[in-house]
Amino acid sequence: MAEDHRYRSPMSVVVVCSPPQRICASIYGWLEELGASVAVLAVHASLGEFIQSDHHSAGRRIDLVVVAQTFDDDGDVAALSRICAAGYRVVCFGTSLSDAAVLRCLGAGVDAFVVGDRHPAGYAAVTIRTAAELKMSATGVMLPGLTHRESQVLIAWCHASTKEDVAERLDIERATVSSHLQRIRAKYAAVGRAASTKAALIARAVQDGLVDVYEL
Repeated sequence: MAEDHRYRSPMSVVVVCSPPQRICASIYGWLEELGASVAVLAVHASLGEFIQSDHHSAGRRIDLVVVAQTFDDDGDVAALSRICAAGYRVVCFGTSLSDAAVLRCLGAGVDAFVVGDRHPAGYAAVTIRTAAELKMSATGVMLPGLTHRESQVLIAWCHASTKEDVAERLDIERATVSSHLQRIRAKYAAVGRAASTKAALIARAVQDGLVDVYEL
């Protein structure tokens, strides 16, 4: 079993992502913006590759395994379960927060899910959803009942840098965008899913299937 060295520095990390180039860059950005001293030991294209690697088999110190996979395959879920059972702290990065994906990963034993926005400093304000929070969401999520226009505004807001960008994209006034966002936040709060920040709104939109995290 992997030892728990979470308080040592630097933090030793193994990354598992496919395709590696696009997603791996976001993972590196998140690790840098966390402000911690991080040593990335290896990057693997699959969970199976990590299991077969020397880093796993030799019992080397690994503080965190960051995984970016779709988990559409039962073999991936089984491999994830094996890694979690070995005692590694596992974070699923940018994974779809659909009910099915959440429940599969929860069953495997992951520690947290990470969703960030598209801006250069977006991952510094990353939303980390713990397993307990996600289980509640996956098994009994309450939808806010957004109107078609409110959904359009939320989707545009997830992809925009400013409210002015949203207004231009939807051909409405900036004040109208602000009003819609206020109502959207109020509706989410009313169903127990408060979203007071942009990062939180993005997380809600991903959870509800309005946007794909890989497109952000």
